[in-house]
Amino acid sequence: MALISKKYSGMWMTFYINRYSRLIVSFWIVAFVSFFFWSHNPQFNQGITTDPPLLAIVSNFLLWGADLTQFFHHNGSEMTFWLMVPQSWSLGAELWFYLLVPFLVPLRTQTIMLIIAASIAIRIGINMTDLPFHPWQQRFFPAELPFFLSGMLSHRFYVWANKKKYIFNIHGVIALCVGVALITLIGHIPGAHVMETWKSFLVAATLFLLLPPIFFITNKSKVDRWLGEFSYPIYLWHIIVIFFLGAKASPFFGEKVLALSFLLSVPLVLFVERPLDRWRQNRISRGKQQILPGFFE
Repeated sequence: MALISKKYSGMWMTFYINRYSRLIVSFWIVAFVSFFFWSHNPQFNQGITTDPPLLAIVSNFLLWGADLTQFFHHNGSEMTFWLMVPQSWSLGAELWFYLLVPFLVPLRTQTIMLIIAASIAIRIGINMTDLPFHPWQQRFFPAELPFFLSGMLSHRFYVWANKKKYIFNIHGVIALCVGVALITLIGHIPGAHVMETWKSFLVAATLFLLLPPIFFITNKSKVDRWLGEFSYPIYLWHIIVIFFLGAKASPFFGEKVLALSFLLSVPLVLFVERPLDRWRQNRISRGKQQILPGFFE
C-alpha cells in the first residue's frame, strides 16, 4: 500500500473502490462454489441448514466483519463456522487497514513507530491475560496493526536504502535464499507451531529486513508479477481444496492442494483479475486527467 500510494494522491475514493474490487469479485466466485460444496456435503452442511447470524451474512457477501466472526457465537458455535471462505477473516482485517491507508501514508516515521508501540502494548497486554491467542492476537485488528505498519516502514527503508545505493543484487539474492529457507524449514523447527507473541515479532522483524533487498531484484520481474497474480486466487481456493481432497496426510498432499488450487485459479486470473486490473488502471488514468481536490488531500 505504501508502494502504490503515490499514484492515488488526491484520488483516495478511487483507491478505496480499486482495493475493494481487487478482493471482492474473486471472493464472490469462490464463496459461491464453496456454498455449493458445503451445502452438498453432510459433514459440513449444519451451518448451511440453520439460520445464519446477520454478521455472517454480511461477511459472506461484503467481507466486512469477517475478522469479527470468531469473537461471537451463534447456536452454540463460533460464527466463523458460517463463513463460506473460512480464511476470509484475514481479508476482513485487510479492509480495516485499507480504510486507514490514506491517513497513515502522510504520517512521519516517528509517528508510525509510536502507533506500532501502542499496538504492541495492546498485544502484550492481551498476552498477559487468559484470553486465547486465537482470536485475540490474530483476529483483533488493533493487535494486528503493527504488522501492517511494519510493512509500510519496510518500504520506507527500501526507498531510503535504494536512494543511498546501499542495496545491490547480491543482497537480494542472499535475502531471497534466506527467505525460501525459512519458509521451507520453519515447520521442522521444534516449537515453531506453538503460538507465542515474541515469535510474531521475530517473523515481522525478519520480513522487515528481507523484503527490501528481495524487492530490489524482483520489482521488474515478469515472473514475480505472474506469481503475484496467482497468489490471491490460490489463497481463496486452498481451504476448500483441502476439504475436497479429504484433508488427509496422504503422499504429496500439499503438492496436490497447490496444483488443484493453481488450476482453479487460472480462469480467475485470465477472466476476472486481469480484466479488473485493466479497469482499475483506467480509473486511475482518468482520475489523473481530471483530478479534483480530494477529501484526504
